[in-house]
Amino acid sequence: MSDVEALLEEVGATPSTKNAIVVGSGGLWSDTRARLSLHQEDYHRAHRPKTLCFWCERPAASGGRTIVAPVDPARAAGIPEFRSARVRYFRRSVESWTPWRPLIECISNEWWLRIALADAHRDVECCDPDGTSRDDLHTLIGPADAVEWATGDALIIDNRLSVHGRETVGHGARILHRWVS
Repeated sequence: MSDVEALLEEVGATPSTKNAIVVGSGGLWSDTRARLSLHQEDYHRAHRPKTLCFWCERPAASGGRTIVAPVDPARAAGIPEFRSARVRYFRRSVESWTPWRPLIECISNEWWLRIALADAHRDVECCDPDGTSRDDLHTLIGPADAVEWATGDALIIDNRLSVHGRETVGHGARILHRWVS
């Protein structure tokens, strides 16, 4: 067993429902060449995974870098307008709005943000008595780094403390495997 395989086994023995993400099959889904804005995995669900792992089987010939940026839920919890804000998302993949949920909440004694920025895949609505808007979500995200994929690369993301996205994939198919836990 390789070091990467051992690490992935530690991340979670139960794979997600869609582990192989093959880019280039068409449509506005995560398996297309389209850009994905910064988001947390399963941002729309009441219980989101804490750890996300990608492993690159084959990079695209051009484009498709993964973008990762930090978020600080504890800092956001100290800002009253974020504590009272609620958010919902229109997901084009299922053509419906998610339920209104708190933007920030405490789960198992840990602060969580619910972050996904608008793009071709989703719209965002924020509301709270103090006037928080979807544009305010940008202020919760730190400086981003880009990951250029090579065969065999692995990336582990703390889904509570970061957001991730993807640049447009250029030429060639890209195959990433994803595990969540």
